[in-house]
Amino acid sequence: MKEIKYCSKGDYSTNVPLAKCPQCGTGRLRSAKQVRRFGWFFVALSGFLVALMGLITFPADGYPSTGTVYFGAMSGVFVLAITFGLVAFALGIWSIRKGKISGKLLRRIVFVLVVLLAVMLFLRWRMVAP
Repeated sequence: MKEIKYCSKGDYSTNVPLAKCPQCGTGRLRSAKQVRRFGWFFVALSGFLVALMGLITFPADGYPSTGTVYFGAMSGVFVLAITFGLVAFALGIWSIRKGKISGKLLRRIVFVLVVLLAVMLFLRWRMVAP
């Protein structure tokens, strides 16, 4: 018996080998095994990101290394990066448990990433502007 494949964008599933989802036309069909592998990758990568950003943002003594405004603004970016990592971690766990990709969590990851990039660009502009 062939493995069931799920659409990455919708709820369509089939055991027929297709390149794209016939329902939405854009989604790539993935098997539960492929999605679980993707989930483990997301858990590992996002866990590393959260741990690294957590160590930078919240050092062991509980105090930032400098009291500058720049560090205060950058710690906000680090908190956004931690948020991105936590949502990505949740997506990885969801993918491992269900064998499907959660569109809702994926959209949240993209949203947090866009906000993170916007804040980083704004801070860069503020640091360069006279």
